[in-house]
Amino acid sequence: MMRTPEALKSSLITRDGLRTQGVQVLTNEGSFVSVKLIDALQLQLRGTKLGNLRPAKCRIDSIDKEAVSLNHAYRLISESFEPWRIAHSGNVFQKCFHLRGQNLLSLGRLRDEKEAEAEKYL
Repeated sequence: MMRTPEALKSSLITRDGLRTQGVQVLTNEGSFVSVKLIDALQLQLRGTKLGNLRPAKCRIDSIDKEAVSLNHAYRLISESFEPWRIAHSGNVFQKCFHLRGQNLLSLGRLRDEKEAEAEKYL
């Protein structure tokens, strides 16, 4: 099994070490990398299609980089923390999480909640 480069291992966060601010990106090793949102994360609802995220600047302190969107941040994290992967894309709705109280919720789950709210409203 491939491993995170030694220089970055101290930046990985366990489930117990998660903070409530920002978004946490799950790595293949089961640990997380924190992403600080500079812009508000906005969901664009699209009728019968699944909603998608609007671009939102964010910062990844552990690799000292800024990204123009959460998808871009995911790619930068994958390139740095998972260099053995051939492709560095992934579904941020499945791999990115937000800590709400004691519950770690995927962005996919949060999207589902917002779409259900919008459907009730309509």
